[in-house]
Amino acid sequence: MLAERQRSQVVERAERLERVLAGTRQELDEALRGISPASSQAAHGDSTESSGTRSDALRPGDPSEETTEQSAPNESDVEGMLYRLIWSKWVDICPPNERAEHPPRRFVISSELIRTIVQRRVDVPIERLAWVCAMVIGDRAIGHAGIDAHLYRGNEESERSDGAKAMRAALKRSAGGPRLHYWSLPNGTIELAQIGYHDMSLS
Repeated sequence: MLAERQRSQVVERAERLERVLAGTRQELDEALRGISPASSQAAHGDSTESSGTRSDALRPGDPSEETTEQSAPNESDVEGMLYRLIWSKWVDICPPNERAEHPPRRFVISSELIRTIVQRRVDVPIERLAWVCAMVIGDRAIGHAGIDAHLYRGNEESERSDGAKAMRAALKRSAGGPRLHYWSLPNGTIELAQIGYHDMSLS
């Protein structure tokens, strides 16, 4: 009985989140024009979109990796936008009938990751980044050919003193391309740490 009530509560929260996200997608679409949106929606992975589809449709799949030049917004705007966009992508990739049994992990975004986006240190659209992050918090990144999430393999220790394990996930389908570095904590929390290339140091 308790399990059924908890499942019902999770489903209700997911449906409420979906309703909220539906009201913010136009806002996200407008704000994304000030960062680094895909200029076309050529999809990758399991889903495709036509060239006439609006970027705020946020369908499942891997967004285009093309970018356009726009003026950079401030860090607080980007942080809030990225949180909402990650949740939106998770709602898209996780079917309604799976959300109760496979809820997303709790996650936090580092200030270094936000600065990387604002300063455009790496040429990765925010929609692609959000999609990869959603795959990570939804436990769908490991084993996905387009993301190749795996434990950090380098000269530094791959486990922190708190037991968090260093992980990396590809942000582009190219050898040596940019990667998302994140920490997977023993309590299930995901720390989205930074974006860099193959030889980047852990932080």
